[in-house]
Amino acid sequence: MTRRILLCEPQCAGFVHVPFNAALLATVLAAWPDTEMTFLGEAEHLQRVREYLEMHGCAAAERVSWAPIDVPVRGGNGFRILGREWTWCQRVLCEARASDVDFVVLCSTTNTGLLFLKPLLLCTRFQKPVVAVLHGILGSLERPASRKPWYWALHLKRVLLLPHPRTLRYIALSPSILEHLAVRFPGLAQRFRAFDIPCMWSAATPPQSPPPVRFGFLGTTSGPKRFDRFCRLAFDVSGEAPDAEFVLAGFAAEDGCSVEHCDAVQGVGARPLDAREFADRAASLTYSVWTGDPEYYRLVASASFLDSLYYGKPGIYLRNPYVQHYFDRMGDIGYLVDSYEEMRALVIGLARDFPHERYQQQCVAVVQARQALSPEALGGAFRAIVDGARG
Repeated sequence: MTRRILLCEPQCAGFVHVPFNAALLATVLAAWPDTEMTFLGEAEHLQRVREYLEMHGCAAAERVSWAPIDVPVRGGNGFRILGREWTWCQRVLCEARASDVDFVVLCSTTNTGLLFLKPLLLCTRFQKPVVAVLHGILGSLERPASRKPWYWALHLKRVLLLPHPRTLRYIALSPSILEHLAVRFPGLAQRFRAFDIPCMWSAATPPQSPPPVRFGFLGTTSGPKRFDRFCRLAFDVSGEAPDAEFVLAGFAAEDGCSVEHCDAVQGVGARPLDAREFADRAASLTYSVWTGDPEYYRLVASASFLDSLYYGKPGIYLRNPYVQHYFDRMGDIGYLVDSYEEMRALVIGLARDFPHERYQQQCVAVVQARQALSPEALGGAFRAIVDGARG
């Protein structure tokens, strides 16, 4: 009898997390080449993941069955969200038992989802491994809980401290994140395993020879990414290196269009870019620039860093543990700076006296480094996590 694996995306709809979920699916398929898979998720999301896999030539996707489910609407009525969280938890466990799956993977989760999942696993005595990926919600561990009783009770730390099923493992999306967990929350860290974010790469754009030197901000302009700091950088540099260009390869979330000095940045708009527009802007950059709050990324992975790798771009980063880890592993893939002032001076220097030879070497290093994060390279590490949960 063919063994079966169950994956579920319990919260993302449409294109959200499609590159990650497609790459995770490909990683699992690569690690277990003789199994079949069922993938539960929102209908449009399933279609987008299928298209992404086809675009990257993943023949193993033929072993996947696609099963639509309703996912909670973020920001909606609290009781309705709880109802849908309960529903998907039950659906996953019912599907897992009915199909006698070998293990279950949750591509993401929420604190309320875990609130239901943990007691269900304990009460039903489900004995197969369950691996849950924790994305941005991990950052809430270091933020104080709200004084409102509802939010206080649902704070992630309290949910994680609830009785823990023996076969449940959490994934922290970088060794640096697990290291910080071990320092700050040693009891909780024992329930986590580190796993690099897998990526399905396409051919990188050949490096272009400036001028102009184009510095880019990748993704949405949400708070911790500090788009305001990037706009200030563009304004400050313009007086010293007027030929330098600053580009938003993404869109302005919330009040991003009204940030001071945003007129110094090309492409600022509230309309989300389609995939082709985003790819064209990202490919046109010389460097990606990361201006986020370093403290935030002690427990959260950076999608912008992975976008830099995806498009073969050396990056300029405010030093943080997440990016530092990959610089240590991957070599000269850009620049790390310790302050805004140091970043400003570096950007001015690059724009005035572009280091052609080093830039070519950095582009080669970026493309070579990507292979360590491919599904094929990471399949063994994921298999070890699942096997460890069986014990």
